[in-house]
Amino acid sequence: MLLKLYQPRPQLKNYISMIWSFESENGIPINDLKQIVPNGELKLIVPYKNKLKSRIDGKETTHKESSIIVVGQMTSSAFIDGEGQVGTLGIMFKPSLVYRIFQIGLHELTNFTLSLEDIFGSTGSRLLEVVANEEKVEDKIRVIENFLIDQIEYNNKTNHLYEHAVESIIKSNGLLNIYDIVDDTGYSKKHLERLFKTNIGVLPKTFSKIFRFYNIYKSLNLSEEEKNSLDGVYDYYYDQAHFIKEFKHFTGITPGHFSRQTNNFGKIFLKQ
Repeated sequence: MLLKLYQPRPQLKNYISMIWSFESENGIPINDLKQIVPNGELKLIVPYKNKLKSRIDGKETTHKESSIIVVGQMTSSAFIDGEGQVGTLGIMFKPSLVYRIFQIGLHELTNFTLSLEDIFGSTGSRLLEVVANEEKVEDKIRVIENFLIDQIEYNNKTNHLYEHAVESIIKSNGLLNIYDIVDDTGYSKKHLERLFKTNIGVLPKTFSKIFRFYNIYKSLNLSEEEKNSLDGVYDYYYDQAHFIKEFKHFTGITPGHFSRQTNNFGKIFLKQ
């Protein structure tokens, strides 16, 4: 399995956390868990070699070659699969600014995928055709980046207080209380929840849980020593039972069971 990273254009560095391509001559190993856990980021996925299969919230979908898929905010793990020679391009968006790109309320995408055509209509159809006709991954990325820049300029949406609220949660590793955000921004709790649901897809409390879990998940996967150690985990949770409950919610299995699984595809991004 080969993962290659690409630098986003300067105009998009505040919007994109990672651009990557994944290639394998023999698909994803059958004994791999193939699990992608929630990380608080929306994603754009392009299977440019062969089709890609996904299972999200129990719903299985086959995405044809050269389709462009928008993956919404996840509150549980997604599972992916591909057979034979596979090549997939992915763009991951930073949570605080992703709302500036899309023309729909992002709660419509939570635990869901839509094709770019479903969201952007004929504009999305034209982009799909151009991207499919580009042979090099770098050229596919260039075309998509041009589209994203155009959308940001066209939508011209800005809410600095909301963006500050999202970044505050991220900087606190998901430990910031919603009432601290209410006091900091001056928004009411109800208005803040409405903004989060529309602009990021979930309520602020749920986003905090996702980000808190993902930071623990990363620490348990960066090395064998860290994977087998729970030191510091309970600084984020009330007790062991609370940690196990949330871990099982986001992964479907207990930490002990998870540690015995092979999930190389899901972990490959953490190493970067």
